[in-house]
Parts: sequence; structure tokens; C-alpha cells
Amino acid sequence: MARKIIGRIANTFGLDGSIKVNMETDHPEIRFAQGATVTVDGFGDFTVASLQMKNYATGRVRLAGLDDISQAEKMIGRDITAEVEPLPGTYFIDDLLRLAVLDPKGQQIATVSKVQRLADTDYLVLDSGRYIPFTIGRFVQEPDLEKRTITLTELGLEATK
Repeated sequence: MARKIIGRIANTFGLDGSIKVNMETDHPEIRFAQGATVTVDGFGDFTVASLQMKNYATGRVRLAGLDDISQAEKMIGRDITAEVEPLPGTYFIDDLLRLAVLDPKGQQIATVSKVQRLADTDYLVLDSGRYIPFTIGRFVQEPDLEKRTITLTELGLEATK
């Protein structure tokens, strides 16, 4: 298990202490499940009371013990973390950052500087400014986290041009 950022408090939501959370996870329904324990940076541990997703990237979260807007306002901009295991076939964003990007022949052509979610697809943003869809088997091969590399497919290489 590893402690990972799963969300960031963007604002309050109503007067009852509900918070608007920008999700930093592809699986908010699991990470923010009722009864799950999360940590708000600088404020300690809380139990999730409820989650209502507004769209794929934003949700309304109620935390047990966070009961009014004045408490919630102090948390705006804070990270929410949890002890999590990667789900099968998934990767943590921070594990992908700074990976060396290799062409199909194994030559380094860039480095991953950011992972950006656009609509329902994650993109690797390269230090060259190019975006590569993080679609394993189509644009990229499985990342090698031990070697800190990710190899592009031929189609992925075309997207860098």
C-alpha cells in the first residue's frame, strides 16, 4: 500500500460542511466509498460519509465530523490522501511522471512531464509539449517502472511528430 493523493478540495458545497473535490483518481467510487478513511492535508483523518459525483472529475464529498461551512472553508486547496493499492491494469500518476519515453527501437526521445485527463482519456504530456494518449497496446507499451521507462508503439511515435 502507498499513500497517494486522491483528490484536492476545490471549494465548499452548501452550508453543511460538504466539500467540492477535484478528483485525482480514476476510481472515486472506490477511493471515496462510504466508510473509507481519508486524510486531509493539515487536518488529519476523516471517514467518508458520502460521495455524489458531479461529473467524471468533480464530486461532492461529506466527511464525518466536518459539519459546517466555516470548517470546510479552511480546507480549500488542501490535498486528500489515502493508503491505496493500484487496481489491476492501472498506474498511479506520480509513478508515470519523469519516465523516459523511448521510441520503438529503445532510444530516448522525451520525458513524461505531466499526465492530463481530457474527456475520458489520460494523456502523457511530454517535455517536448506533445500529448500521447495513455492507451496501452495502441500508443504505448506497458510502462517499466523499475527501469523508469515507457516505450511508444509505432502509432505512438507518429503522434510525437
